[in-house]
Amino acid sequence: MGKDKRVQAKLRNQKVINKEIQRRLDEGQILLPEQEGYLEAEGMERTIKFSQDELKKHLPSDNVDNIFDLDLEHGPYSIDYTRNGQYLLLAGRKGHISMMDWKKKSLVTEFSVNEKIRDVQFLQDQKLFAVAQKKYTFIYDNSGMEIHCLKHHVEPKFLKYLPYHFLLVTATLRGHLKYQDVSTGEIVSEIKSKKGEPFSLCQNKQNGIMHLGHSYGGVTLWSPNMGSSLVDILCHPSCPVTSISIANNGRYMVTTGTDSRMKVWDLRKYECVHDYFTRGPAFATDISQKGLLSVTYGNTVEVWKDWEAEKQKEPYMSHKVQKGSSILTCKFSPFEDFLGLGHYKGFSSIIVPGSGEANYTFEAMAPRKEALVHEVLEKLQPSTISLDQAKIGTIDRASKEIKEQERKEELAEWMSKKKTKEKKKKTKGRQKIGRTMARSQRQQFEKQRDSMRQEMEKKYNKDREEKELIHKDLAFLEGFAPKKDEEEKVNDE
Repeated sequence: MGKDKRVQAKLRNQKVINKEIQRRLDEGQILLPEQEGYLEAEGMERTIKFSQDELKKHLPSDNVDNIFDLDLEHGPYSIDYTRNGQYLLLAGRKGHISMMDWKKKSLVTEFSVNEKIRDVQFLQDQKLFAVAQKKYTFIYDNSGMEIHCLKHHVEPKFLKYLPYHFLLVTATLRGHLKYQDVSTGEIVSEIKSKKGEPFSLCQNKQNGIMHLGHSYGGVTLWSPNMGSSLVDILCHPSCPVTSISIANNGRYMVTTGTDSRMKVWDLRKYECVHDYFTRGPAFATDISQKGLLSVTYGNTVEVWKDWEAEKQKEPYMSHKVQKGSSILTCKFSPFEDFLGLGHYKGFSSIIVPGSGEANYTFEAMAPRKEALVHEVLEKLQPSTISLDQAKIGTIDRASKEIKEQERKEELAEWMSKKKTKEKKKKTKGRQKIGRTMARSQRQQFEKQRDSMRQEMEKKYNKDREEKELIHKDLAFLEGFAPKKDEEEKVNDE
């Protein structure tokens, strides 16, 4: 077989582009000499003992202003940051929604929906955000106006957004996982997990795979291209998985359960590498851009450093919010050393040195206006969401005969499964009271009929045995009776 010249040319061009990208990245490192700074203790001091009030004495005034608390009445609050970390979205369980530029402390919008809110999520930027309300999922703009009502997403519990695919993912109370393309408005996929109400949801930013936590202690991995789970990991046996977080490199996963344990999993081998005991059941976790891990239980949040490399003896930092207020959500602000906490009495922002990216570039006004257009044009298709990202963009070098043979084998296997597949029993309406009573009466009648049949068979067998005995007795008596010729001779004499 001859080589395809077009394919060879594309491969050569791709190699040149990759070399140019690597060269520019190396040059960019020279222009970005900054390094993240962590807290360092001296002598007998420990970083876990440093409080926010002590840190305020040594911080610039701009950073001190970003350490604040908001007392709100409609908690507990779910929070979310935009991808650039400029805007903050707050959603109270009782229906209060507000969006603000949290660095400038300026309110963008605030309104109430007068019904229960379970989760909130920014979409591509601060102009649109999704809210998981009591019955449906709603999309609002930055002025508080309702843009869409997604009636296919019934009783949503968790929301996640894939920015490179323009997909809004919802996990419902019925255990359904739904993918909707917000650029076209079409539902890409609707999957039934068949595992009941989910307890946590997280996305792997490296490959777009969704991780769903369940009540039996398992974590399942989902893709919109498959109707069943890709992987099922039993993380906390017999305990609900309350939170899931995945590192930015996609290699490690952190899970917590109601058994007061926190486990670190290596997703390359799907095995537990570290196991921690927490002081109470942890209900929220998050991982920063530089790999710091935040864990909340009760009114306390702990931040762990180097948790994936080796098992740590104690946390890096610790902080407590108001007494009697439990923390519901925690999220690190992108490109900043701040951690946002949503709890029952409002919102708190604390500083965590070393959590944000130290080197980043600012975007000019013109590229910022055209960014959304370029993102739509470069949107990835849902078919690119795969567990093994290394295979995307590669060439299958198998021969045509091998591909044809594999296709025939797959077709034959599919046909055999189709023939042997049993028809599903229809169970709709089986539990209605009328059908239940009719079914019980029919079962009682069948029992009576069986008992009558058995009694009749016993009686028939008994009569048959008696008749056989009578026939045997008659035959025995006939053997002793005189024959006709002998009777005639006796009469003549």
